[in-house]
Amino acid sequence: MKRKIIYLALALLLIVFLSCSKTETPSTPSPSAPVVSDIVHWTQVTVTTPFTAADWHTALVYNNKMWLIGGRNSSGDTIAEVWSSTNGADWTLVTGNAAFGPRFRHSSVVHNNKMWVIGGTPLNGSCSTPVNDVWYSTNGADWILATGNAEFTPRYSFNLYSYAGKLWVMCGYDDSCYYANDVWSSSDGVTWTQVTSGEEFLHRNASGSVVFNNKMWIIGGGRNISESYYGNNYYWGDNDVWSSSNGIDWECVTGNAGFMPKTAHSVCAADGKIFVYGGIGYYDYPIDPTDDLWYSSDGKFWTLVTWQMTGTPRIRARMLVYDGKIWLLGGSTCTGSCPTSEVWYAE
Repeated sequence: MKRKIIYLALALLLIVFLSCSKTETPSTPSPSAPVVSDIVHWTQVTVTTPFTAADWHTALVYNNKMWLIGGRNSSGDTIAEVWSSTNGADWTLVTGNAAFGPRFRHSSVVHNNKMWVIGGTPLNGSCSTPVNDVWYSTNGADWILATGNAEFTPRYSFNLYSYAGKLWVMCGYDDSCYYANDVWSSSDGVTWTQVTSGEEFLHRNASGSVVFNNKMWIIGGGRNISESYYGNNYYWGDNDVWSSSNGIDWECVTGNAGFMPKTAHSVCAADGKIFVYGGIGYYDYPIDPTDDLWYSSDGKFWTLVTWQMTGTPRIRARMLVYDGKIWLLGGSTCTGSCPTSEVWYAE
């Protein structure tokens, strides 16, 4: 009997391990999944807004305003614009030439009552030109350089958090044209300390990042898998979910969330839930951007709100919470560069 109990325990441990370290093709949820579309009703504020249609931009809530920073326009050029709005319909160009310069695939966050812009790349289409500079501002017009060469490697499409009194940088695509798998933190944005490195699951970019229930969360993201699918090397979005309270110890909350594997999706936390919207699953494989919205109260069990949130699937949009509403700003309606300036909200 004792031997049977030991075998059963080992089998359970193996199942848990495999669920968080999978290498097989992720499963795709069935369109018959239950839809709870009455949870949120989405409204388009306006078809077009004054701000430049952009994707790979960032969005913040600061000083009772929504802010849009940088990105890539419809011509494929990076921009250094900063816009703000108090209602989502009327937008003010705070500066068209911010000191941090044109960039996209950067990250932004509010920390210590300042807006921060970190990393990214000034050039479209090159993995060899990311930066690791750190900027901050208290008004959106005047940007101060905290450091032009942070200790972490230059990178873009990485995760940035303000958590436990520190700034945190992790994951992303670095200047070696490969995925970074390290974690760094800083209390002032000037001096950075490496917290951990070498974790295989951190090898990803364009993943979802959010602070929720006093933890940092990593949701999905692009992973470069050295296998072949239908004869081609492929790059997939994942649908695993991880959390940590210290940046060192990470828990695989689920290795296969209910939504389709995603990268370049949008994530926010509101009303005791994490929301995940849109994104794309695979490159080099015929999967288009999605328009689905999901939520979870624990990161493990996910509920589908709707398969068609806006009617136009999109990636690289930004979601935030402002004035009691969830907002969706910009993004691209194709896998290439098809940026939009649409603004949507739900309440």
